[in-house]
Amino acid sequence: MVMVESGGLTASTQWDLHGSQKGPLKANLASIQSNDEFTFLKKLIIQKGGRSRRTWIGGHDAVQDNVWMWSDGSPFTFTSWGRGEPNNYRGQKEPCMEIMNAGSGYVNDEPCQRRSAFICAKNA
Repeated sequence: MVMVESGGLTASTQWDLHGSQKGPLKANLASIQSNDEFTFLKKLIIQKGGRSRRTWIGGHDAVQDNVWMWSDGSPFTFTSWGRGEPNNYRGQKEPCMEIMNAGSGYVNDEPCQRRSAFICAKNA
């Protein structure tokens, strides 16, 4: 993963499956392929936006509930969800993925309509 746009950490947008390529370089919302990448993204969020900054990344189950995939088409092998996540909290559909950087940082499912910071990435 090569970061091409972290300016989204100061901007705010809804998660958009059909418009997942953001910015002038047409990068996708970031996917996580390793623990090192997850750690890197959490540190970047703290550096740019603060410890509790909620930040969209490219995971979603918008096509089929509980079948998670990355918006960039890469294989979804991620397993480091927060405790009890994903959970469609209170029966509400939560098809989009965010890093919630409170505490040690975790990944959460969330309704896509909320405006939040975002991280995009593109392979070199």
